[in-house]
Amino acid sequence: MFRGVRHFVAAAALLAAVAYTALYGHLDSVPQIRSDGYSYYVYLPSLFLYHDATLETLANDWYGGPYPDYAGIRRWPSTHRWLNLHPIGTAIMMAPFFLAADLLTLWSNLPRDGFSLYYQHGAALAAVAYVLLGLAMLLCIRQVVVADAQNEVGDDRGQTIRRRQWRAGGSRQPRMRWCWPGWRPCARTARDTGRLRFR
Repeated sequence: MFRGVRHFVAAAALLAAVAYTALYGHLDSVPQIRSDGYSYYVYLPSLFLYHDATLETLANDWYGGPYPDYAGIRRWPSTHRWLNLHPIGTAIMMAPFFLAADLLTLWSNLPRDGFSLYYQHGAALAAVAYVLLGLAMLLCIRQVVVADAQNEVGDDRGQTIRRRQWRAGGSRQPRMRWCWPGWRPCARTARDTGRLRFR
């Protein structure tokens, strides 16, 4: 019924690789860290390289005082500390890619400033990786929901009964060929939450 679904994430990864190479494959391409992405990312160099959670050292080192207007980082009037309008959650998710970029930067002897070549690519590849991971998880949840729908049959009185039995020796469980084993409990939880919410 859903032919080609198993290869959807692989095709999306190939398309992402082609698009990434077209956009950022040249040395003179536009920087990957810009606009509001800068505000999400700025926590990482500030914490790991400048060892300053207040964002003050990075502002002084790079801009000689205030951040650029596009960054959305403003001074709080009463304390005069920097306030980033964007939360730190995205930076936490990007941290493994930032640390890998930092190691590559140390190895290649490029400037360890948080914005050189490997840092730029690390930030962009983090976005690509999480898009592909999200697609894979949605596909896994879809697989569980479709398998459950295939196991439901209607009886003669129009009532819906479940063919799957959770007793020892009961009917076979649905096949989830594409779903990784560790994600099956998550997919079932997401499915059950949806049922409770939308009944």
